[in-house]
Amino acid sequence: MIIQKLILAALVVVLLAGDAAAQDSYLLSEVASEHDIEYTDLQRLSDRFQDFASDDEVQPCGHTLECSTGVACGDAVGCCDAVCCCDCSCYFSFFGGYEDLEYYRGEGNGGNSRQITFNLDGYLLGLTIGKRYCNNMRMECEVTYREDTADTYSIGNIIGGNFVPTATFPSNGSIHSVSTMGNLLYDFNHVHTKMKPYVGFGLGGVYVDGNISTPALGRVDSVNEYVFAYQLMAGVSRRICPWAEGYAEYRYFGTSGVSLGGGALVGNFDYESNNILFGVRLTMPSRR
Repeated sequence: MIIQKLILAALVVVLLAGDAAAQDSYLLSEVASEHDIEYTDLQRLSDRFQDFASDDEVQPCGHTLECSTGVACGDAVGCCDAVCCCDCSCYFSFFGGYEDLEYYRGEGNGGNSRQITFNLDGYLLGLTIGKRYCNNMRMECEVTYREDTADTYSIGNIIGGNFVPTATFPSNGSIHSVSTMGNLLYDFNHVHTKMKPYVGFGLGGVYVDGNISTPALGRVDSVNEYVFAYQLMAGVSRRICPWAEGYAEYRYFGTSGVSLGGGALVGNFDYESNNILFGVRLTMPSRR
């Protein structure tokens, strides 16, 4: 009996809510008396319904954008493909991963080519702050720290595009770098999968610093320079909750020539690396 009264009360409130003239306390009291329902219960239901009905409506603006519920378009039937909002929110993210700086290679002043290889223990850590736009584009500023330790130092020649060493010596030491980049990315939000791919590129600069020692040659090669940097990115992201998503990414990072050497032997080396990273993006949803 109680359940029936509550259902009846809810239906009455819904019907009354559709007519502004009916939102009169007298009519509510009449309905409550006629159906043996507590007036305060009916008034409470009416107030709650009005609060719900008066919420701002979500403005439709394309099926490839973010849904107001935080579910990416295509993830929910009858939600995002029908009603979406422009997600122009800001976000920040943090990430870390593996860097493969295969080698420093360049032409030395002595005429021979030099190549320094690195161990497979390179890593990177970074932070970004960015903004989403309604056309699925993102712009962000990024700061990333990288570190790699040296393995060998070789002297040789470039033959057919390949480095052919004539002598190789063990080395130690490390190269550190801090890059500041501006990135432009595109999210494929229209893809009907949980994992949303994206691509992008970045331009900026990097400060490279370090010392590499080769005891067999009695030399120390050092670098302390700020140079132009660029990067290409491709990855996938997956929403964890309405305000956070995780992502995995491959990134190619390169720079203009870096001067590395010691004494009379100084070479202009290329700094190029492959990066695999994982991160979390924290978003403050915007609602229009």
